[in-house]
Amino acid sequence: MSAPATVLWVDNWGQLTGGGHRSLLEIVTRLVGSSFRPIVVCGSDGSLVQALRKEGGTTYVIEMPTLKAHRAAQQTAVSALRELIDKERVQLIHANAMRAVLYSLRAVRRRRTPVIAHVRVTRSGGPWEWGLDQYLAWHCRVILANSHTVARRFRWCVRNAPVHVLYNGIDPRPFDRADGAAFRARLGILPTAPLIGIVGMLEPRK
Repeated sequence: MSAPATVLWVDNWGQLTGGGHRSLLEIVTRLVGSSFRPIVVCGSDGSLVQALRKEGGTTYVIEMPTLKAHRAAQQTAVSALRELIDKERVQLIHANAMRAVLYSLRAVRRRRTPVIAHVRVTRSGGPWEWGLDQYLAWHCRVILANSHTVARRFRWCVRNAPVHVLYNGIDPRPFDRADGAAFRARLGILPTAPLIGIVGMLEPRK
């Protein structure tokens, strides 16, 4: 039997604050003990790191300063990430945020380790973002977008990397114990009335 393929998830944040972090946690949790060996690097310690370790995921913390930080501080993070990639014999990198993508690409420069960029927001309007998108399109193996709206930010690129839409998955099991009748009664909603609910952050850039 061949050894499990080692996949490294990289996120520049360590707190469990949004859908992207929840998605990372759900995926990694299900891959533990499978034909893949998931490893996670977060840019800070926090609730996401603690949750990953509780589920048995191998998790490291490497601070990834903002791109406005001194170049020496950035290079320290790049070197630490490169050493970890070599130590764990990483075969694929899944970067879960834009800063994580840039650090990952710098860490594997002049190497063959493929990088997947997971993009979850549209452009904020900065002119530098056009060049950033083209950089990702040239250097990433695949670009994942969490919606068709986000995927459209790459439609103008002269690119090599294919762009795929991958929605965040939701584990319905935590909701099985919810008391729907009590919720309806509290809001004065008839038991037979259809309900549509949205849970999450509604942001224009998403």
